[in-house]
Amino acid sequence: MRRRLLLSLLLSVLAFLLGSIPAHAVESKAIIALPSFDLESDYEAADVTIVYEENLAENSFEARVLDRESGETLEVVREIPELPLNMVNAMRRSTTGTRAQRTYDTTLQKDVVLASGEGKSIIATVSARVRVTSDHSWAQIDYVYECHHSGGGSGSYTLNTFGTYYNTQQGFPVVASKVDFNGVIEVKSSNTAGFSFKLLTNLGFSISGSSTSTWYARKSYNASTTFRVM
Repeated sequence: MRRRLLLSLLLSVLAFLLGSIPAHAVESKAIIALPSFDLESDYEAADVTIVYEENLAENSFEARVLDRESGETLEVVREIPELPLNMVNAMRRSTTGTRAQRTYDTTLQKDVVLASGEGKSIIATVSARVRVTSDHSWAQIDYVYECHHSGGGSGSYTLNTFGTYYNTQQGFPVVASKVDFNGVIEVKSSNTAGFSFKLLTNLGFSISGSSTSTWYARKSYNASTTFRVM
């Protein structure tokens, strides 16, 4: 009888503890499978689907993270290894000793949305050239050589980039590297993407000129993103 009472008490406590865990605590981030290693997405796995595209001509690999319901692109990540992409893919698929551990240089890129509205986005593409080491079940960033960012649009806006920074004092190797960047977004009234005077005003841009004449819109930005390998 006493054992049954203790067991019942333990089950009650366990049920209480499990019920007390907030919903977000049991959610998990989507995992992006790049050629060199897995990278953690900024979005929850249950909310997204991931579409991959390989470009052998440019030796690049792209992962596009889409909202599961709307199909909207939420995140774009690329890898451009300094080894031929076919070789990197073969090493990752291999189960022989040659795949046990490998170290080489690669460039990671991520598109970061700086402002958006009415289905339009102003994007910065952040790049980090790194040295990585990976194995079947783990990966690490051994060193960050350099990082920079640029406008990710098609000429509809300009990013006057001031700086791109990473923590040079962190002890390597690491599994995550944060990149901070800043600058000024500039949009002209003749932009081809349809960024309107009203939209940019609502997004907090400072605008010179009027909606009925030539105008220029500007807004400063301070942003960051993190490359987290798995």
